[in-house]
Amino acid sequence: MATAHPRRLLRLALHVAAGPHENGFRRFWLSLAITMFGTWAGAVALTVRLYDQTHSTTWSSLLYVAEFAPTVLIGILLGRLLDRLPPVRALAVFELTAAATWLVLVVVDAPPLVITLAVVNGACAGAYKIIATSATSMLVSDENLDAANAATLSIDNLMTLAGFAIGGVLIGVTAPELVLGMNAVTFLVSAGLLFTLPSIPAPRATGMPYEPWWQQVTAGARRMAGHPRLRVVLVALPVATAAVGMGNALQIPLLRGAVGASAAAVGFVLATHAFGLVFGAWAGPFLPKRTATFLLGMIVMGAGLLPMLFSSNIPLIAAGILVSGLGNGVVIIRFRTTLQTATAPEERASTIAFIYSLSFGVGVLGAALAGPTAGLVDLRPAIAVTVVLFVVAALAGAVIDFIDRGRYDPVTSVLGDDLLADVAGREARFREFAPTGGSSSAADSR
Repeated sequence: MATAHPRRLLRLALHVAAGPHENGFRRFWLSLAITMFGTWAGAVALTVRLYDQTHSTTWSSLLYVAEFAPTVLIGILLGRLLDRLPPVRALAVFELTAAATWLVLVVVDAPPLVITLAVVNGACAGAYKIIATSATSMLVSDENLDAANAATLSIDNLMTLAGFAIGGVLIGVTAPELVLGMNAVTFLVSAGLLFTLPSIPAPRATGMPYEPWWQQVTAGARRMAGHPRLRVVLVALPVATAAVGMGNALQIPLLRGAVGASAAAVGFVLATHAFGLVFGAWAGPFLPKRTATFLLGMIVMGAGLLPMLFSSNIPLIAAGILVSGLGNGVVIIRFRTTLQTATAPEERASTIAFIYSLSFGVGVLGAALAGPTAGLVDLRPAIAVTVVLFVVAALAGAVIDFIDRGRYDPVTSVLGDDLLADVAGREARFREFAPTGGSSSAADSR
């Protein structure tokens, strides 16, 4: 039996893990990896320092809100502005701003100032996430888009885990300020990598009139509701995100309470979800590019929670969470690729910002309702409500897809050739910034 050449296996592994070998994408991927590691290591250090200083859960909660709420506001208020920015250069500027903010946090520890600076960091992170998702589709060819999304999603989760773990160890043996300073350095390195990438022109003409925020929100809703593939996302994803928020809020209380798990066991169970996300992201490019894949991923997310309803066995629960994470990874890959290919370049960032804001807001609502729901029906029945929400999300998306099938070919629904043709003309001029056909620079070949 013939064996694969080691170099061929290495190239395949790099393609799956680090994404396609074209237009500097791997430098973009490396920049993201460095940013994610520093971000989460810094978040652990900042939270630990703030709590040790104040011994107040209120300040800790405010820090959490300050880090994540700006993403919602950016999507509502500034979505169209993001369409007007040259993506790669904008990402580099956001990284430099975050680096400066983290450097200030090394020497500033007054809680109100810490929260204020955390808002700035949250705004940079939210804008980075939106523009990076949009820019990915401009750095790689359409046939490599799934692989690029899988690479960015998997490294995001792996570096999140590494940031939490290594950041915690460093805090224990040194001081939070050292980790905060290290985080600033990671953002500087990331910005340097971004400045080496090919320049991408601003997708949206700067001379176009700027709409008020309420018009941006309604325009985003109309764009998604007016496209058959995006309608499925608009209906199904917020419901699934509400289920994610509720499930995340209930998992630790159930594990510590009803199951009686140790802190180490809780950490192990939660980590399995991140690994499931990575495996789901890697599997995504090899699965059918259809609506059914997107919706079945939601069913898998709910099915993975079923062991929590009937068992207190930690390995069994962890296996279920791993399966749920795998479904989550598939859903995210299908969702991102749909947004990137079903929207014109000049509307892409604002559309991504709209659905991110909607989904994040609904996820926060789901988390907020988790406590009252558990108070009414207990923890395990509340987890059952979460499972039902995943099923409802998939069924609602299936109904929308069924209704729309008369308007397009169901075999190619969500990501078919007809979908790519919808925006091919407007997309072409934005691909002129770099060679096509999987070309690479000398920096990529090293």
